Amino acid sequence: MIPRLTQITQLLHTAAKEKHFNASLPLTIKVLAKLKGDLYLLQIGSQKIETKSHKELLIGGRYWGEMGKSSLGHIALRNLVMQPQILQSFQHSPLHFSIDDLKSLFSLEEQTEESNIFEDFKDFILQKLASASSKNEFLFLSNMLLALKSGVLNLIVGEKENILQVKKIATNKVRFTAIMPVLGMIEGEITHQNQDNILDIKVLYESTKEILEKNLEDIRGFKVGVIRLDQNIKPMYEFKEQLLDIKG
Repeated sequence: MIPRLTQITQLLHTAAKEKHFNASLPLTIKVLAKLKGDLYLLQIGSQKIETKSHKELLIGGRYWGEMGKSSLGHIALRNLVMQPQILQSFQHSPLHFSIDDLKSLFSLEEQTEESNIFEDFKDFILQKLASASSKNEFLFLSNMLLALKSGVLNLIVGEKENILQVKKIATNKVRFTAIMPVLGMIEGEITHQNQDNILDIKVLYESTKEILEKNLEDIRGFKVGVIRLDQNIKPMYEFKEQLLDIKG
């Protein structure tokens, strides 16, 4: 089932590229300051705007959100979801993978019964850790190892800090979380049942749901259920700024 993730990753990669044609996709919003009451100074792209938020926002925090206009014609933000810290942790990742890299990585497990992608990746990270050239690189790679200890494989795909987290939760089931600056967080499960691969997906935003549904025809070999909205999606593993134990 894990090799099937290449198709999912390709779908998400294609969908993310459509941002230029879909202005309704979630925006990345940085909170610069709280001015007074519920009025905030925000940065969206290169623009700075002042707007109200009934939700208390963290100064310096980054959020996904949707922008529209209120009944009075003012800029209104809605459905704000704080971006997980792992997006910042991966900004300067020493490891990047292309779609072709993932095809090679995942196909190896499919071709070789003895191959275990989690163990193979652990050995790969240990080799990188031994030659880490900075404290930040050592911390990043150590977090990768701790995540693997929890059964979570973390990959950064492409040039836009798209993070893919993978965990095998049963012999016939794999869970993944994609954390993407453009599309928000996407959670899914692939279940192998009665010779079928059943794909269930949850997303944060209706606009993300619509764009994935548009591209689902490109996925073959899956029975796709309904894509559901869920604003409680969380990363399967969050990177830590300090590590006490990296053994195991």
